[in-house]
Amino acid sequence: MLVTGNSTYKFYRVQDNNALQPKHNSILKKESHISNNYTCHTWLPDGRLLVCTDQGEIMLLESNGDYKMLISESPGEGFYIESI
Repeated sequence: MLVTGNSTYKFYRVQDNNALQPKHNSILKKESHISNNYTCHTWLPDGRLLVCTDQGEIMLLESNGDYKMLISESPGEGFYIESI
């Protein structure tokens, strides 16, 4: 499970006992210049994630929540992404 919002990123996993276990509270290995104001996210069919920011940035994350890359086709500054 992933929770995103204004300066909020919380990544959880379901454990064997069906309890939610918090894994981390920030995007691991994210480039420092990328905004921390997350506006939306989606899970891809292969288990990876897309996370968007208020600055029009779209990040690709691994299935464990580790930062992979900033999508070069991101709309960029001035484009507030509300849904993906």
